[in-house]
Amino acid sequence: MRVLKSSFINYLKDLKFKSLILKLSYNFKLLKNRNFYNENQKIFKKYLRSNQEIKNFVYFPLPVSPEYTSLECPIFEDTFYLIKIISMQLPSDYVLVVKEHPAFLNNLIRSSSFYKKINKLPNVMICPTHLKQTEMIEKSKLVLTVNGTAVWESILLSKPVITFDKCIHNVTELSEKFISIDNLHTQIIDILKKNATISDQVRERKVKKFISSIMENSFELTFPEIAFYVDFEDEKKFQITGEELFEGFKNYLKKNEVLIF
Repeated sequence: MRVLKSSFINYLKDLKFKSLILKLSYNFKLLKNRNFYNENQKIFKKYLRSNQEIKNFVYFPLPVSPEYTSLECPIFEDTFYLIKIISMQLPSDYVLVVKEHPAFLNNLIRSSSFYKKINKLPNVMICPTHLKQTEMIEKSKLVLTVNGTAVWESILLSKPVITFDKCIHNVTELSEKFISIDNLHTQIIDILKKNATISDQVRERKVKKFISSIMENSFELTFPEIAFYVDFEDEKKFQITGEELFEGFKNYLKKNEVLIF
């Protein structure tokens, strides 16, 4: 048990150095690419010319690299390939609207050729990054995403969601995991029909049950900024946070009879 507790603390300390390096790299890229996502950029013109005429569209928020770490399908690490596959599986009267992750607003990591290739796909367009995600979800008919906050936002806005990775929100049955490339077109049609049959009462009950489960299995941290990599200076905070994480996970496992200490 002492070894496990020590591992939590050492892991947090190791993150301190790595996070400082990442922060320096981020600031360098920030200065280099500050103006790329101006709404007047050419990559957005296809969307801006057509957005008033779009009636049926699927929204796909581009993922950030860390969200790929647990992907079951390594082929989807190629984001353009994933977008191309989606575009080929959409109903004929639908278009795919892609939005860059806000973390890249001033931090261009993908090459300009990536966006140019997307715009060449006939039924795909890139919307300006400054547009609010909730508004894009609300206007869409369906949301496809690797993972992330878009899933939960879509559920709360009563929109159907397909995730390309395992997602905790899928237990609500208000979103579902991607089945296969061959079945994606059918899955899209089916989830659109299924979502239309879910009553507001059923949806509310599932959402409340999910939130209740999260609250029952959560635990507090004295210094949450340590766990979210915001503060890296105080060694004592690292010690306390590591111990609290260890105790929290230990109690969770014991409570759910996964592991008895």
